[in-house]
Amino acid sequence: MCDRDCFNCKYDDCINDTVVYEDIKVSDRLDRDVINESLSEKEKRHRLSNRRYYRRNKDTINAKKAKYRAENRELYNARSAEHYEKHKDDYRARKMARYYENHEENKRKNRERMRAYRLKREEGISK
Repeated sequence: MCDRDCFNCKYDDCINDTVVYEDIKVSDRLDRDVINESLSEKEKRHRLSNRRYYRRNKDTINAKKAKYRAENRELYNARSAEHYEKHKDDYRARKMARYYENHEENKRKNRERMRAYRLKREEGISK
C-alpha cells in the first residue's frame, strides 16, 4: 500500500499509478523552489517588487486587461481560431485517446450503475 511519501518511499519502483491534486501542488512548489534558488538577488528583488506592485494595483491592472480584451475581442477570437486550426488533429487525437483509454472500464461501471438503478426502481414499483 502506497503511503504517498515519495521522498521516503519503501519501494524500489513506484507502485502508485495515480496522481492527485496534492501531489501536483507539492511538485509545483518544489519546482518553484529550485527555480528561485537559481535566481540572482537582483532578480529576486525584481520579482518581489513586481508582486507587491500587482497586489497593490490588482483592481486597476485587471480592469485595464479586461478593457483591452474587450476592445480587441476579434483579435483574440482570430488567434484562437487560428491556433485551433493549426492543432486540430492533436486535439482530436488526445480526445479520442482519453475516450478509449478507459472505455471498457467506463462501460462496465455504467452497466453496473444502470443495473442498480433498475433494481431500485423495480423495488419501488413493486411495493
